[in-house]
Amino acid sequence: MDIKLELSDFMYNAGIIGIMNILGYSGAGVSSEKNAIHFSSELLEKFSESYFGYMCEKYENSTSWFGIVNHSLPDINQIDEKKLEDLNKHIEFVKKTLQSNSYKNTYNLIKNAPYDIENLTLRLKKITKKKAETIKDVFPQINEAFDVLKNIVDYLKTPEAKKYIIARNVSYSIVQQFWEGVSFLHKKSNKKDMYEEFDNYFIVPIQKYLLEKQDEKKYSKYKYHCFTCENKFSKLGSAYELTWLNKTGVDPSRKSSHFWNYVSDAYICPLCNLVYACIPAGFTTVKGKGIFINQNESMDAIKTVNQFALYKDPNIQSIDDLEERSYFEILDIVSHAKDASAKKEIQNIQIIKLNSSTDSKHNNQRPYTFNVLSKEKLNIIAQNKKQLSFLVGKFAKEGKDYIPIYQEVTKRLYNDQSQFDLIYRLFKLFLQKLFYELPAIKAIIIINTSSDKGGKETMYYKEINKFQNYGKKLRDSYVRGDKEGKISGITYRLLNALKVNNAERFMDTFINAYMYQNDKIPYDFVQALQEDRFRTIGYAFLLGLQGEVTKDNEEENKKELSSNE
Repeated sequence: MDIKLELSDFMYNAGIIGIMNILGYSGAGVSSEKNAIHFSSELLEKFSESYFGYMCEKYENSTSWFGIVNHSLPDINQIDEKKLEDLNKHIEFVKKTLQSNSYKNTYNLIKNAPYDIENLTLRLKKITKKKAETIKDVFPQINEAFDVLKNIVDYLKTPEAKKYIIARNVSYSIVQQFWEGVSFLHKKSNKKDMYEEFDNYFIVPIQKYLLEKQDEKKYSKYKYHCFTCENKFSKLGSAYELTWLNKTGVDPSRKSSHFWNYVSDAYICPLCNLVYACIPAGFTTVKGKGIFINQNESMDAIKTVNQFALYKDPNIQSIDDLEERSYFEILDIVSHAKDASAKKEIQNIQIIKLNSSTDSKHNNQRPYTFNVLSKEKLNIIAQNKKQLSFLVGKFAKEGKDYIPIYQEVTKRLYNDQSQFDLIYRLFKLFLQKLFYELPAIKAIIIINTSSDKGGKETMYYKEINKFQNYGKKLRDSYVRGDKEGKISGITYRLLNALKVNNAERFMDTFINAYMYQNDKIPYDFVQALQEDRFRTIGYAFLLGLQGEVTKDNEEENKKELSSNE
């Protein structure tokens, strides 16, 4: 029987992409049209194997199982104090991991194991070395630890151990971020076979439901409709609610006031239940944070832009890396659009981010945040691809908090906000010797100039370099006159004027600084300060005043100009 699933809201779309990824992993054929996919119901027979197979392959490198089996032990004959300390840390990690409830609840599923893993865990002990002892004195302990660790790795590498333990790892580290409380994530199922639990809760009801639909006469009389896809069912007892989706669904038994006349209509059919179960396979998650690009222009577009092979790309280490890659995937789709009319249609793309943090600061927040990436913003990202890439992975410490610079910049791009407040904060941290990345500040200034008027540049890269060079020349003048100590005071006064956008106060300090050295004031600087580019010019000047050197290579400037035109 043919199953058809159509694009809808972001969660449903993520589930559809998840199903495509899962069936694609198994090598099964899935056909797609403009806004829907089709596949045979026969493919559901081994769906649980494919579900966990796909998730385990994608996230294997981030699991504790991977951390144990891929750890390289040192040469036993070359162990020194430092290596012994590292070995003890690894032993502590392995022991703690193997004694965790998620592992202990899985051992019963692993048959024909070469060793008793619980006995091995008890035998694994940290090496205790007294002050008077040498490394050679504790060699028997090291040998014993090595033997136990090797046996543990042999156990974990067996096909059954790998199959079940990694599946348990991703169940808690990935799937549970999106949904819980049913199937293999029900509190009473923590010792049961997750593959069987998935089949029993998600697949078997679909198979029964599809048999019911074959009786068209009987099916036509069903009076209840699926909340999502309009499939029908005979009674509410055979339908599903959405309360198992994290902080998304409403429990009608507790909050009936959310529904018209206090009667819930938020019920879904077994097919949609499976779609929502596959949301984790549609998102891509790194260290508790995930992303999904809801580019629902077509099935091909939404699938292409959400393809992130984490296990094949070591460069993706954080949500910043992932977000950067996703934008550039979108840009590639735009650039490869067949004609101008197709390009015009690519706009208002929804970016959904997951933050599953359980820390008290975020615990009461909804897990998803939303941003809209318009065509205009895509143009800005395209123009600043180099600068945005440079900001990935850069942080500044402000008090007890860390500022994730890339995220702060993109957040302002999303919200059509100026970057000047962030530039000011980073400059201030630089003067306090808490931040040293002047090139990062310059990158933000460049990004801000292109986003200031909807992507229509108010200044080119070369112009920013010019005003930065003025600042560098003034600095050099003070250094030559052995007056470098005065630069800090000048900088603070200029920075405070820029913060409040006070051109008059800036000019007073600026002119005095030049007069003090009897240096000629650049005429085009004074002229530019009278325009709406005051703060951009001012911050560029401050970069040079701190000693940041520009790249004067003419070819580099030409290349930058041509990419922005």
